[in-house]
Amino acid sequence: MHRSVASVILIRMGWLRTLFLGDIGNRLDIADTEEQIRKLSHKLRKAQREKSSTDASQDAEIERLRVQVAQIELAFGALCSLMVRKQVVAESELQDLVNNLDPEEGS
Repeated sequence: MHRSVASVILIRMGWLRTLFLGDIGNRLDIADTEEQIRKLSHKLRKAQREKSSTDASQDAEIERLRVQVAQIELAFGALCSLMVRKQVVAESELQDLVNNLDPEEGS
């Protein structure tokens, strides 16, 4: 296992604390460890909040796009119906156009 210089120094400090300070040195080591755990927990909570915020933002954007697509589909359908009624295009021509646009049609 690869250890950083800082971790080796902290381990040695722990031994020196225990050797010279006994129980007080042990308590200092425990306090240092608790502080490291607190910092890591804070970092983890912050990362989770940021991810949650990003997810919520993406969900809102996806929903906005779904609504927009639904509106476009309605407008397209209404426009096609109007064009057929006004005899701008024959219904069969419009159906051919739509069939050629469908990506699953070629599969």
